[in-house]
Amino acid sequence: MAGQGVRQVSSAIFGNKYRLELLLALASAAEEGICVKDLADACDAPTSVFQPQLRALMSAGFVRRLPQLGQNRRVFYALTDMSTWTGLRRLVQDLQPDELRTGVREGANR
Repeated sequence: MAGQGVRQVSSAIFGNKYRLELLLALASAAEEGICVKDLADACDAPTSVFQPQLRALMSAGFVRRLPQLGQNRRVFYALTDMSTWTGLRRLVQDLQPDELRTGVREGANR
């Protein structure tokens, strides 16, 4: 999903090299949400690097856990309806390095 450019930007801006990838995935998925396992696979990273970032965003009220559908055991997370996300979505998209501007993020859909 992302290369070292994204992680360098994320580390400099957010103090964590994986937070920008998480924010990009959440902003791109919108109401459909993301599955952390899918995101980790797409980023070639363990799920454990995203869990603390996700918990922090949930505690701040920026992200919510979506209800499970049927027998699906996968857990999806999506942005809350907070108006803060309008500006943050734009910021996150503007922060992504050129290497991602033309790419499509896969694996975050249900």
